[in-house]
Amino acid sequence: MLATPKDIQASVVVIALYAFTAIVGIPRVVLDVFVAHAMFGRIVWLSAIVYLLYHKLYLTAVFLVVLGIRITFDADMSYAFSHDGILAKYAALQKNDPRFDSSSELDLKMANETLSYDPARWLDPGRSPIPLLLFPPTPEQLSMIGNNGK
Repeated sequence: MLATPKDIQASVVVIALYAFTAIVGIPRVVLDVFVAHAMFGRIVWLSAIVYLLYHKLYLTAVFLVVLGIRITFDADMSYAFSHDGILAKYAALQKNDPRFDSSSELDLKMANETLSYDPARWLDPGRSPIPLLLFPPTPEQLSMIGNNGK
């Protein structure tokens, strides 16, 4: 498996893209796709890898695997619960929702964007993860907010 000049050039571009995202950060649009449409994001990522392998750009495919793993890790770990992620969008829209319960401490924290994550609903090791709340939430999700995830 020898790298061709074309493969090396493409690999340098992927390495530069990785370095750029490491310094500046991954764009929110990309992270939103990997959080909200995870299957679509992975299909596009794997399709790009298969395309590179088909055209014998092996080194570039390896670097694209590494870049994809980093994007997936960032999207699933820190971004989903950050103030730029989906929870923040939900909190901003929640302030105008007539179903908003101002007496609930959890709802107040989400509306004021002071809640970075909610382990009771999403990270409890004793239960399977529940999908992130998206706007508008379903009645089941609203009842889970009031009942602390039960």
